[in-house]
Amino acid sequence: MPKPRSAAQTPESLSGRPENTRITRSKAASDTTTPPTQEPESSQEHTVMETPDNNAQQSQPNASGAKQTGPIHALFKVARRLEIIISKHSPSSQLKLALMEVVNEARKAGDEELGKGEHITPNAVETLHKHIRADLLHPYNGLNSRIVEVQNRQKQILNSAEIINKATVNLQSTTKELEDKVGKVNNTTDKIANTTMSYKEALLSNPSNMNKAGVDLKVLNDLDRKARQILISYSSTEDNATLNTSLLDLKDKANQVIDNLEDPTRPTLAKVEGVTRTRDGLLLLIFNLKEAADWIREPDVEYKFTDKFAIRASFKDRKYNMLIRWVPTTFDLANRTHHWEIEEANGLPKDIIHKARWIKLINRRKSGQSKVHAVLTFSSAESANLVIRDGVDICRVRVRAEKLK
Repeated sequence: MPKPRSAAQTPESLSGRPENTRITRSKAASDTTTPPTQEPESSQEHTVMETPDNNAQQSQPNASGAKQTGPIHALFKVARRLEIIISKHSPSSQLKLALMEVVNEARKAGDEELGKGEHITPNAVETLHKHIRADLLHPYNGLNSRIVEVQNRQKQILNSAEIINKATVNLQSTTKELEDKVGKVNNTTDKIANTTMSYKEALLSNPSNMNKAGVDLKVLNDLDRKARQILISYSSTEDNATLNTSLLDLKDKANQVIDNLEDPTRPTLAKVEGVTRTRDGLLLLIFNLKEAADWIREPDVEYKFTDKFAIRASFKDRKYNMLIRWVPTTFDLANRTHHWEIEEANGLPKDIIHKARWIKLINRRKSGQSKVHAVLTFSSAESANLVIRDGVDICRVRVRAEKLK
């Protein structure tokens, strides 16, 4: 019975395969000392053993004619040395198999090291780093200075933009204020243009307020009493019976004349309450009603009454002097047109202002004085009462009036 093959005999029995012929020839060409009978035990060993042969001849062309580049790794040298030992000393099968496993492991580790690339020493890396850094340092410094310069310019631009922004905001606020002021000026101009009026129109306009302060009731009553009085002048010739007639008879005669007057406008209770003589020899008739006195002053009624009362009798208007305080100096006292405008503006009868004068002469005024006191003489007690009660508008200024004592 034949003996079973040992593990050492298996690679020897594979030494006659045709596919290993190329590897055997390569080994024979590179190493003439190897006996022809010693061949690798397996195809794996032939493949692994081919690498150290080629690495061993890195300075010479290989079997295919190409040059092998790169240094020989120490593991390949170890593997090659073990192969030489196996081929020269013909160890036992078990030892040979163990050595071949070491060879294969060494070649495998060498392939892995070659796959990782060429090993560079730390000194070479440091030297390369210094050279690269030196080459890049100059461009870096130049680029850094340019960047700093650009940053400074950008900062200046931002500062200028901020200043311009603040100036723009201030300009906008100033423009808005200017627009508001221009709007106010335009409104004022339009208002002035719309409200501009002549002196007459200013006087005719309604007063803004009524000045009734300081009105004395005693003065008003006195003026009301005078409004009921009528002053009559008559002829002083001896044929005039009125000269020697008593005041009581004159009172009765006046009431008789009034009762005989046929006038539908006569007040029902019109009556003369009393008659007195003045120092000038004039007769003063006192009526019971202001309306009766106003009625008797009408031109037609006056003519009928005086014709029957006394020879060449006529009514003589009484004058009422009013003190007007703080009259604007623009008022021309001598201009009769100004008198009419005041009468029209205050609702007074025409020609009711008999005359006007300044309290202080013009040459005695202070320089630039704009208001002074004046005296207006009214020919009607009613108008005088109205002026005392409500004041009077002169040159669009409401001024206070009072009876001149």
